[in-house]
Amino acid sequence: MSKRGNGEGTIYYSEKLNKWIGQFTAGRKLDGKLNRKSVYGNTRKEVKEKMTKALSDVQDKKFIENSNITLLELVDKYIDQLYNSNKIKDVTYKRHTDTKNIIAKLDIANRPIQKITVSEINNNLSKITNYSNSIIEKVYGLIGQAFNFALLDNIISSNPFSIRGAIIKPKSDKETKKIEALTIEEQNAFLDELSKSDDKYKDILYIAIYTGMRIGEILALKGADIDIENKRINIERTLTKDNNDKIIVGKTTKTYVGTRQIPFFDVLIPILSKIIHLKVSYSKITAIL
Repeated sequence: MSKRGNGEGTIYYSEKLNKWIGQFTAGRKLDGKLNRKSVYGNTRKEVKEKMTKALSDVQDKKFIENSNITLLELVDKYIDQLYNSNKIKDVTYKRHTDTKNIIAKLDIANRPIQKITVSEINNNLSKITNYSNSIIEKVYGLIGQAFNFALLDNIISSNPFSIRGAIIKPKSDKETKKIEALTIEEQNAFLDELSKSDDKYKDILYIAIYTGMRIGEILALKGADIDIENKRINIERTLTKDNNDKIIVGKTTKTYVGTRQIPFFDVLIPILSKIIHLKVSYSKITAIL
């Protein structure tokens, strides 16, 4: 049996639960029915304070319903939404999935996102310094996107990743590899050695040196992409990977701006002429990778 608090109407004591309970309405559900909610406490005063806060949030449209959806579930939901809306390709989906697998090992992965604190996020991020800075950046970014997704879905009231200084992105214990371009002298020395070589990748390397094309773009070239008369190469696709990590010929370049035309020097005409008349399956071409 339960008894109501004097004059309060929506606050009552439950002998069964040994708790004070407050009931209120937070708008309507999608089916039009009233969305009834409850708060609990050990004293009538505690419940009344919770009720006042909840009703104020409802009035200001800041009310957040309790949810048990976890960080990992939201990461999954975010990745799937990107993929299903064609925002990312197979290779990026695979990369996001690899990052998600790292997040899955964190202590906060399977905790309801509503209960994860700033200190817990920072403590967990501090445990991934054994990865490269590139991977740390991906983990940090994907967790941040999951919190933003939760904010937009009204699961949380604020995203700590959007608060300056709240979430600290750690630095890797590993030394960042520096990528340096060849000097003119080094390039000339490389070309000199290449001219003496019988390496089966010789033509590919010549095209890369003289055009700046990515290896994947070179291997995905078709005869129709090469305009010998006007000395231009149309770059429209590249090698990529599917969801099973298998190398395939993509339908587009790595990025949208990667679709372009580039000129080439006369030295490449004999090599590019071979490609125009070459008839070989992509499976054989990609086998060299």
